[in-house]
Parts: sequence; structure tokens; C-alpha cells
Amino acid sequence: MDKKTLFIFILFCTLFSLKAQQLNTLFLMNNSIESNSENPSKRLYCKYLIGLPALSALHFDVGSTLSYRNIISKTGDLRLDNISKNTFSRNTISTNFSLQLISIGYKLNRKNDIFFSVNDKVYARFTYPKDFVEFGINGNKQFIGETLNLKSLSARAAYYREYSFGIARTINKRLDLGMKLKILFGKASFKSNIKELLLYTDANSYALTAKSNIELFASMPITVATDIDGKLSDIKTNNFDAFKFIMNSANKGVAIDFGGKYIFNKKLTLTTSIIDFGFIRWSSDANKFSQQLEYNISGNTYSTTSGTIIDSLRNSIKPIPSKSNFTTWLPTRTNLAIEYKYSNKIYFSALSRTEILYNTFIPSFTIGASYSPNYKFSSIITWSYINNSFLNIGIGASYQIGITRFHFVTDNALAAIWPELIRGTSVRLGINFAFGCPKIKKKKVDCGCNLPIYTAKRR
Repeated sequence: MDKKTLFIFILFCTLFSLKAQQLNTLFLMNNSIESNSENPSKRLYCKYLIGLPALSALHFDVGSTLSYRNIISKTGDLRLDNISKNTFSRNTISTNFSLQLISIGYKLNRKNDIFFSVNDKVYARFTYPKDFVEFGINGNKQFIGETLNLKSLSARAAYYREYSFGIARTINKRLDLGMKLKILFGKASFKSNIKELLLYTDANSYALTAKSNIELFASMPITVATDIDGKLSDIKTNNFDAFKFIMNSANKGVAIDFGGKYIFNKKLTLTTSIIDFGFIRWSSDANKFSQQLEYNISGNTYSTTSGTIIDSLRNSIKPIPSKSNFTTWLPTRTNLAIEYKYSNKIYFSALSRTEILYNTFIPSFTIGASYSPNYKFSSIITWSYINNSFLNIGIGASYQIGITRFHFVTDNALAAIWPELIRGTSVRLGINFAFGCPKIKKKKVDCGCNLPIYTAKRR
């Protein structure tokens, strides 16, 4: 494979393939109302909580299967052996973006709070096996006489708007429960469905046989053109109407969040949640592209590169488009955490989180120490195992001045110090307004000034 093709392939598999980096640190900030997005049972301290439009919560996470230093040496050379060494049998990579447009919280009474928010969300996922990377770097020389199965390759992406209606309720002195119902309207989506993708290399002739049965689904404002045989000839985006695209309500979906908090005793508290369990049904500008192919490539050497295969197949790949509705499931997150109250201001906690998308499970683990003297100020520092890496030090803080609340959270602050070594980071920040807050009682310090004065009796 020539250097240009190899470099593009590596960039595709690493730098531009982004691995999930959710805000584990935010979930552990139990004394901050902003954690309600990760645990619906989190209750309000103030009567009203109103988010500043488009600035109340901005979330972005980005990551990579490999760090920059895993790919490029200090001298600027590609580290091919290191790239292969640091990939796993199954790799899932992704990115997420969320912008909160409207946010309102209201304390109904001592037992119930209600919430409403509107959020624009984007996610992308790409799953691939280790053999995909090995083949891209070394060609088929290590698969002589074998069948390379790439069926587990998968790509999914979506942009949608979420209308969330939530309630948090205190059941008794020990138990709080919460739930959110989310009405979803999809704007654009892409999904692959690889039924079969095989590459066989003959042990004698080195001839390579490619066999595939692939379906690609897309819902986006495009015009598909076909040739006389009904095969794809062109894709256009003529007459794109941005306002119509943003306000599209044809692709409907629903999701739910559940959360709970249970106080075992004065020291231990258990919190748990399930976030974004739901789906979207896509019908607007929904297209399916089907491709079934069996193709032979003559081999005159012991190794055929991926670049040669792509060049050979380029003129043979002509999918058949058709109108077809389809369904996508949201990436669902499960959280389970335990918190230990060391004192009235210091807490220690641990979190186990799993993200689920179809048959892919992405686990992570976080431990943290937080300092929270009252509802107006909360801070935390965390250490996490995320993206198959232990190099994740997170920080978070929320602070209220008057009626204005500020918050900032990241799962990996090291990205600002050693960006070439880390595999990802996440950031969430925002500004909210809180009204009707309780006054913080200051403890009176007894100086002993009022102690009774005893005088010695004269003898």
C-alpha cells in the first residue's frame, strides 16, 4: 500500500473515529442539580431553575481508539506495529454533542419536582474488528488460505431534537425516584446493516474472492438518481432548505429515563439510572442502498493490499437505491454508583457505567472525591477507566452567585496538558438561574463569653 493510502486509512480508523467519553464525573456530583441529566431522581434545592437559552448546558465529548503518540512517533514517523498492538478484537468508537435550547425546573411541593427541556443531540458510532486494521496495514498476507470476516463492521449516526418531560419524587426518607419521558424528532440519520462481508485468499494462486451483502439506510435531504438498470448513478442536495430541515417533525421517536437514590444509612447512599432507552422511526427522505457482490481479484504475489482491492472494486460497486423506512435505537447508558459520606462536606464515590448500542457494550469505571459545603458550591476530582485507558483525571464544579449558577465538568482535564498522550476527553458547561432558594444557615460559634462568672468567697 502506498504511503498516502495508508495514512488516510489510519486517520479514518483513529483520529477521525471518535470513541465514547461520557460525563461519568457529572453523575457523581450528587450535590449539584446539573446531575439531573444523568439521574432523573435528583431533586431541586430551589423553587425554580431556568436555563439560559442555548447556554444552560453544552456538552461535547471526543476520543480515539489510539492516542496521537500511539500513531506518530516523536520524529514524525508512522508507528505501524504500535497501531496494531493497541487495537482490540472489537473496537467501538464514537462522538456525542448536545445543546440545551430550553430548560425549566419547578418544585411543586416538598415531595415533587417537575422538569422540562428541549435539547438538540448528535451522535455517531463506528464499530470494527482488529482484523480490519491488520488488513488495512498489511494487506491479506496473514490471511492466506483463510476467510476474513468483516461482518461486525458497523456505522451509525443521527441528529435529532428531544423534548423532555420529567418528574422527581421523594417516596420516603430513604428513597427518591425519577423518570423522564422524551419525545424525539429526527433530523438526519445514517445506518449500515452488513449481512455478509467476506474476503477469501486462495493458498495456491493468492487470488482473492470478495463476497458481500450490505444495506445502507439514510434519512437526509438528498435526491437519488439511478441509471437505466435502476442502480445508483448520482446523489444531489439541490434546493436544500435549512429551516425546513431543522424543523422537520416527520421522523418520530420516544425514549425514557429512569433514576433512583436510596439512602442505606447516614454514611452510604446508592444511586442508579438508565438513560436514553428509546428509538426513532425514520420516514422523511428515507432511502435504502442495497449491494450484493461476489468479485474475484487475480493474485500474482503473496500479498494484495487493501488499496488494490478498493481500486478493483470501485467500478463494480453500484448499489440499488429504494425508498424504505427504518428504525434506529439510541445509545443507552446504565449507571450504578455508591457514595460514602466522610463528613458533612466531603464525600467519596464510585461509579460503574455501561453504554449499550445494539450488540455492543462499552463499560467504564470511575472513583471520585468531592467537596460540597452546601447547595451553592460543589466540586469533585475523579479518576476513570475509559476508552481502555487509565489516563483519565476528571474535575467538576458548580457555583451559585446570587441567582446565577455556573457549572463546568470534564472527564479528562489532562487533555489540556498532554493532548498527545490521552485518548479522549469530554466537556460540559452552562449557566442557569435559580430562584426561591433556601437561605444557608450559618453556625454560631460560641466564644464562651456568656459563661457564668464565679467569684471566690472570702474567708
